[in-house]
Amino acid sequence: MLAALPTRRLHRLDGAAPIEQARGYRITDSRIGCGTCQGVCPQGVIEEGDPFCIQAEHCLHCGACYEACPVQAIERTGE
Repeated sequence: MLAALPTRRLHRLDGAAPIEQARGYRITDSRIGCGTCQGVCPQGVIEEGDPFCIQAEHCLHCGACYEACPVQAIERTGE
């Protein structure tokens, strides 16, 4: 069984029910397809393609891809 992704509870200003947002990383449209992120991922969870994709359910959230990206095309989510 896969463990649930860590989440952050976002409280809405209008008083409606809070939103749960998964924490992790995502590859943005700023990518250049160099594969640097894939090469530094200790879990090997970044899949090559157009675009490259991070398998969030297996990500360690270590930030190696985020730190290594030469064009800052990886962003943190759920912070």
